[in-house]
Amino acid sequence: DEDHVAAQFWNQKGDLGKDSRGNKINTIMPKLICLYEDVVDEAGETSKSPRHKLTGKHYFCGIYKGQEANKRLWEEVRDYIDTYYDTEYLKCVYIAGDGAGWIRAGCEVLGKGRFVLDKFHMMKYVNISVSHLLDSAQEVKSEIWECLNGRYKKRLQKVYAEILKITEEGGKYRDVEGALGYFLNQWDGIQIRTEEAGANWKCCAEGQVSHVLSARMSSRPMGWSEQGCGRMSRLRAYTKNGGKIIDLLAYQKERRREKPLSEEEIEMKKEVCKKQAGWRYQERLRGRLPGLEQHSMKWMRVWINQELGA
Repeated sequence: DEDHVAAQFWNQKGDLGKDSRGNKINTIMPKLICLYEDVVDEAGETSKSPRHKLTGKHYFCGIYKGQEANKRLWEEVRDYIDTYYDTEYLKCVYIAGDGAGWIRAGCEVLGKGRFVLDKFHMMKYVNISVSHLLDSAQEVKSEIWECLNGRYKKRLQKVYAEILKITEEGGKYRDVEGALGYFLNQWDGIQIRTEEAGANWKCCAEGQVSHVLSARMSSRPMGWSEQGCGRMSRLRAYTKNGGKIIDLLAYQKERRREKPLSEEEIEMKKEVCKKQAGWRYQERLRGRLPGLEQHSMKWMRVWINQELGA
């Protein structure tokens, strides 16, 4: 699934456009794939409150825009599976999601992948379909679920025809039509869910997005650049997969030693040195650099000393 993260800008501040309703077009959509083997109940058989846990869990995150980028994302998943599993005995990889094109693309890359429509989005569209039916809502909802779980396609269309008869023209009418269209377009994923995976198929995509991405990037008012959002989403996957920040910093430091600076980086460093020279002159005039002595600015002092060789 994807998270919806607010962008501060695209290339420079103030370049966010607006849609026809006047809302800012500022949504960045980092993608998340959670690979796992099974769902187990840690609470035990005697517990009345189940506590579910995913086994063999591994995350893949980042901003992948376009078909080629989506293909690279699924190739990362494929390479991980080939490395850690004996694919000769691997029967199938179920890909559960909302049916977006980039999710379904995984079926082609993985070979043994089969798309399954997740229950969260099924519930979402069922609720949209009956929210205006008042006292009859629960009865109609049960009938829709019976059609979906029983794979009764024609019967489902008849149920929606009856719903539309008593739905006023306008936004709600379009919502109900859209819900029916969604189920018909995702019918293969509904069939696999009931025929192969069973009616109790579990999908954790929404919860994992909330836990891994939203908790850091979008659950509170924040703004990101596209580059920063992409790097943070990858960092979140790295740490959730058991990686340690100290090891990552050591690796990056070693890479910087091995890799020569580009012309652009050299010019940027020169520019920073010029500014630092100005800061030192100002410091001599005022006796100190305002604010730099604060404890919260320790990172700035360390960065200046490291980057400029002070």
